Amino acid sequence: MKKKIGILFVILLLLFSLPAQALDLVTDRTGRYLSRGEVAELTAKSQAIFENHGIRAVYLITESLGENLSRMKYYAADEYDQAFGNHSDGVIFLVAGRSYISVTTGRGETILTTAVLNAMEDEAVEYLRDGDYAGAFSRYLDDLENVLTRYENGERFDEYTFSLKTPMQRALGALPVIAVVSLLITLLVLLIRSSNMKTAKKKETAFDYLSDARLTRRADIYLYTTTVRRKIETSSSSHGGGGHFSSSGGGHGSSSGGHF
Repeated sequence: MKKKIGILFVILLLLFSLPAQALDLVTDRTGRYLSRGEVAELTAKSQAIFENHGIRAVYLITESLGENLSRMKYYAADEYDQAFGNHSDGVIFLVAGRSYISVTTGRGETILTTAVLNAMEDEAVEYLRDGDYAGAFSRYLDDLENVLTRYENGERFDEYTFSLKTPMQRALGALPVIAVVSLLITLLVLLIRSSNMKTAKKKETAFDYLSDARLTRRADIYLYTTTVRRKIETSSSSHGGGGHFSSSGGGHGSSSGGHF
């Protein structure tokens, strides 16, 4: 009997000492948000980026770690270092519960500034809010490839401001606005010319047009109202602070992170 109890104790000890699921390029430790097919598809997409640009992109989904973003970034850094080494060039996108953060290593920190990471996350979070966790990382990878290509073409990124659109894309995006403004100016010129061609003298008030009419009542009639609504951003979608930090494995960079 004692022998059986001893064996059972050893089995339980082994079960509780088993490590968490090993970190791959795409890992859903909750088992709820990604199907096997989605994991395979995202892994292939991430692997292609690594082969083409030398930057490893990792996606980790876990249960909530609380809303402390500072704790999350150290957790993400340790997970990445243990799986791939602290000198491996890359970035890990961690989604824990309703919170998220990105952590970079090696060349990943040099290329992907805090502003770049924040912009990439802002795009991905729109998918997370809809419950599309696969779509979130797919968009993250698309934006990452765009950024890496721009960097390889000689563009360098600021630490505080960044746009996922290139200068050319921003210029093309402004063309409709320029066209509308030009049209309005043209219409204004035509209206001015048209008004100068009128010979009839304009009366000052409506009463000046009345001759024999007799008014028995005057009243001000309220016709229109204008309501202006402005969205007030809540702290649930705000960013925290990002930048360089050191973990047990070495130096890293991070996004500001946030909640959704």
